Amino acid sequence: MRRRAPFVGIDDFSLKKGHTYGTIICDLRTGRPIDLLPSRDTGAVLEWLDNQPRIILVSRDRFLPYAEAVRLTSHPVIDVLDRFHLVQNLWKLYETAITSILPNKIFLDEEERIDANPHQDEAERKRWDHPTWHRALEIKRARAEGESIASIARRLAISRNTVYNDINREAPIIWGRRSKSHVVQQWKGRILELEEKHLTVQQILETVRGEGYTAASRAVRLAVEAVRRDRRNISCYPEPPFIPRKRALGYLWKWHMGDAPERREVVDKLLIRFPELRPVFCFVHSFRESIRHMDGSGMLVLLTSEFERRNRFTIRFVRRLLKESAGIKNACENPESNGLVEGHVNRLKLIKRIMYGRASFRLLRIKVLYEPS
Repeated sequence: MRRRAPFVGIDDFSLKKGHTYGTIICDLRTGRPIDLLPSRDTGAVLEWLDNQPRIILVSRDRFLPYAEAVRLTSHPVIDVLDRFHLVQNLWKLYETAITSILPNKIFLDEEERIDANPHQDEAERKRWDHPTWHRALEIKRARAEGESIASIARRLAISRNTVYNDINREAPIIWGRRSKSHVVQQWKGRILELEEKHLTVQQILETVRGEGYTAASRAVRLAVEAVRRDRRNISCYPEPPFIPRKRALGYLWKWHMGDAPERREVVDKLLIRFPELRPVFCFVHSFRESIRHMDGSGMLVLLTSEFERRNRFTIRFVRRLLKESAGIKNACENPESNGLVEGHVNRLKLIKRIMYGRASFRLLRIKVLYEPS
């Protein structure tokens, strides 16, 4: 009989995805799988643990039946949550909060928002002066003063969906018809390539005609003019005064004191402009620091204080972690993790694919646990 290790990691795998799952158990010291169970229920895992009195530590993810099995085992076991899954859950919480708080386009300097380009054409200025944009600004002010969505909709005689759209709008609607696709669009890359060689319009036209272009010559001339105009605009005008939400998310998540000054300036402006972001930002980075410095007591103090703050984004996350306070404290104080178990789950998936997913549990167990002599 195989000698059981005192430190093990457990994780689930799918026998039939969405229907049937099993459990893989690995020795955290040797890095080898030591058993496969045909179920991931609390009863099956608890029975296995009760039959292994030498086990003193179990590393696991946040799957509740595993937590219950470790808690009910007949002998004392150190319950260690996997740090990777904790940070992964934290990232999902953070992404949800950022998506809710920040708009898709973030204008960091409101005064630059309309007059960012001193050479805006008349059509662009009319866009910012359009009645729908002024209506959106009025709705934003009314909402900030506490007026309800229903009240705004009744007062302006518009639907609630329109009110929501105007609240979330960060720029005026672009009006006008879309230009029809032209044959020259298929040649745009080639025209750009020739223009970069400093050819004249006539030379570019002769070249593309020789390669099969048959449409109007005027379209080629307009395409070359557009390329040259865009190049002048890029070289003369500053970048748009906004950053996309995805980039802001990266800046906030990766923030540290040694960041480049321009990145730190962006983060400072975001925290000033969006006050609701500050408590979530502080909690996320304090959480990651507690894990990085293996500070279990500090982690529990952080979770308790955050639970008392009752922030709408973190309350559910913190409440569930406090129910597993022993596991998260042990995760911050013990080096063991479920990384190698995840690796064996990937190996198990590969074995299933090699057998086209047709292996019985008995055969799969033999192949996973096989140790060549």
